[in-house]
Amino acid sequence: MNPGNGFADFAKKFNQFGNQLGNNFKRVFNEGPAAPRPVSSSDDVLGLAAEAFREATIEGNDGGELATYVNEKLVCEAGVDYDSRPMLVFSACRLLNPDVVDYDRLLNLILFRLEDFVESDYTIVLFAANARYKPTVKWMYTAYRRLGRKYKKNLKALYIVHPSKWVQILMTAMNAVLSPKFARKVQWIDTLSELAQFVPIDQINIPPEVYQFNATKEAEIKIPSHTGPSSRFFGVPLEQLMGMHGELGLPPPVADAVDYLYTHALSVQDLFRRSPPSTTLQKVRNQYEAEGHISVTYAVWGEHVAAAILKTWCRELPQPIIPAHYYELIRQMPDPELQPEQSAAYVRDVVLPALSDPPCVALLLAALFGLLRAISDHSGGNNMTSGRLATAWAPNFVRSSQPD
Repeated sequence: MNPGNGFADFAKKFNQFGNQLGNNFKRVFNEGPAAPRPVSSSDDVLGLAAEAFREATIEGNDGGELATYVNEKLVCEAGVDYDSRPMLVFSACRLLNPDVVDYDRLLNLILFRLEDFVESDYTIVLFAANARYKPTVKWMYTAYRRLGRKYKKNLKALYIVHPSKWVQILMTAMNAVLSPKFARKVQWIDTLSELAQFVPIDQINIPPEVYQFNATKEAEIKIPSHTGPSSRFFGVPLEQLMGMHGELGLPPPVADAVDYLYTHALSVQDLFRRSPPSTTLQKVRNQYEAEGHISVTYAVWGEHVAAAILKTWCRELPQPIIPAHYYELIRQMPDPELQPEQSAAYVRDVVLPALSDPPCVALLLAALFGLLRAISDHSGGNNMTSGRLATAWAPNFVRSSQPD
């Protein structure tokens, strides 16, 4: 099988089962004759309620083909960054012909895609080079203005890779006039080697057009090592920490976090969706790595730090908790929405026994899913439904060297 495709399908299945993420510019943008545009499917849905508008926009006049393209090609998930924040990748080279595609609808579909992530901290990587079709300045301005507070608040970093001088000038000007605070989140990246210093680019499905442009900037892509010195707990094989049969118990980063979250955090809003400062997480990691230290007192650091450390520890396991060769098994799971009982039985009788090799994995999963179940049981107060927990946790359970 193609492990890349399995990874993408698994992510969808995992989320399914969880339910069981200046005034002077105005003058420039608004003056002049209106450019002709194709008949807008958005015109047909004006005045509808928000949910009906969303459904009609997604369906459009093409049976949802454009929505599928946006979700799978234009704005893609790429796991998590080095701070455990979900990464979204926008590739300008995959923009479609504005003479054929309704860009009003396209903008709405992009915003719908972002809505799955904006309630938690997230990162965006924008590949700006080799775009065959370029949106108008007015469309870019409109898009920028539509990115309201809920989109900008939790966006922690926007990496714009291979920007043209015009894009830099336009973004700098709009930031200065509209949102100086947002400007501090924007980082201009000249090469893929530079991008690799900030995010794990091996998780990103980088389009060929981006590689081609990057070749004009550098002869070789250099990926820095993030392994650092030998670790006691992070990045260490599970069997070494727990013993093949789990006889050594849960590792301290897991035991401490699970115990604290069970006791103090079941009702905490948006647990696992907030990323504490990197400096704070590093201090906690240093405590675990210090000789003579076995556990950390999370009462000092708080619930979101405990949650972030738990996700980080899982993500950095050398072998992901759910390896790539099990993706096909996950893909065969019955649809939880159509067959909830059969789906649950399949997970219990087929998936979990398969994952329990070595047996220590079963003990780890029991601890993690027990905690996640307890949190979802309090979703009325903490806002963390099973679906939202699935979105937050999927990148920490799975990993693939073929992001497609």
